[in-house]
Amino acid sequence: MPFLIFLKSFEVLLFEIMSWIVFYPRTLWRSARHPLQTMYRSEPELKLPAEQQFRDIVSPPIFLLLTVINVAQTVVAFQINAATLMRTISSD
Repeated sequence: MPFLIFLKSFEVLLFEIMSWIVFYPRTLWRSARHPLQTMYRSEPELKLPAEQQFRDIVSPPIFLLLTVINVAQTVVAFQINAATLMRTISSD
């Protein structure tokens, strides 16, 4: 029985991750292109029951978390690339 509960939880986790992969770019595009409309659209959705909220976009807290993680990864990647480039330039 606990194994079935684990499988069900794993299925829910996979579904959530896949929905983030699909809906995160869409939410990012909407909030970058029309930030005020996105904000005004979120207010009424927050008044709906939890299972009906944010069906076609990522919820604001998850969107913020994913954006912060993406920015941090980008900064680290640029720092690593800059350090590699500086070592290459200084060795020449």
